[in-house]
Amino acid sequence: MSEYSLFPRVPVMLALTLGFLAACTVEEPGNSVTVSPQPSGVESTGTGQSPRTLFNEVKACEVLDGAVAGEGFPPGKFSDIGSDNGCRVEKTGIALDMSLDDEQSIDDLQVDPAKKFSGKVNGRRAFQVKDSVGDGGTCEVAVDMGAKARFIITVALGSNRPTDEACAEATKVAQAVEPELPKG
Repeated sequence: MSEYSLFPRVPVMLALTLGFLAACTVEEPGNSVTVSPQPSGVESTGTGQSPRTLFNEVKACEVLDGAVAGEGFPPGKFSDIGSDNGCRVEKTGIALDMSLDDEQSIDDLQVDPAKKFSGKVNGRRAFQVKDSVGDGGTCEVAVDMGAKARFIITVALGSNRPTDEACAEATKVAQAVEPELPKG
């Protein structure tokens, strides 16, 4: 996606945002949201790995850097917020965090039920958490990766940008990350 500038790129950002928002259908708090326009496909049959070692060989920053390649982000930096295998990338106006957790499922996610919406990412069960931090312009997408395993993409936008835009970006990144991870 393009740089996050408010002037010459507003029409491009608006078109991209509307395209991303088309992938999300929100009803009322607590009701379903579809976070992927792709068909659900076949669920993974698993890798035979223990859930506790699912992400041992995965370097979160390599995966996240690949998902945002070409979008003007510098290389990701290790982050232990949310798990011991996480990464953060940021540039002016946006910060993305990814945490890989092979000790908790998405059902273990402790959030305000009024902000949590069920859906799917690439056919996998997922939750979208709008305004996850509480001050607008933030969103999390948590994706089920098997028994007691999940990954979470968190997006925080600057300059009082809308939460729906953050959710569109989190969904897009989650869709890019999911195929790169081992399935539990």
